[in-house]
Amino acid sequence: YGTQLGTQVGGRLIPSHDLALSIFIKKEIQAIDVNKDDALLFLEGKSIRPEINVSNLKGWILIRYNKVNLGWIEVSAKEVINGYPQALRLVEL
Repeated sequence: YGTQLGTQVGGRLIPSHDLALSIFIKKEIQAIDVNKDDALLFLEGKSIRPEINVSNLKGWILIRYNKVNLGWIEVSAKEVINGYPQALRLVEL
């Protein structure tokens, strides 16, 4: 029971989706607020526009819509990687 913090892969800590959705996550965690269109792209598992990172944050960043945490993106100097779990992604039926 409890909230999984993440997993260690090759010496790197990858934060868990559980942590992103936890009510106990600290408000100081780096986060980016997005509009509805970007939130839907994220939830579909699609590419995220690098332009959403106006503060030039790096590493694992929370993505939020209307102050609700949706999950993680990994931001590097070159790209933004969608960390939304594949099994939870919105699909078109």
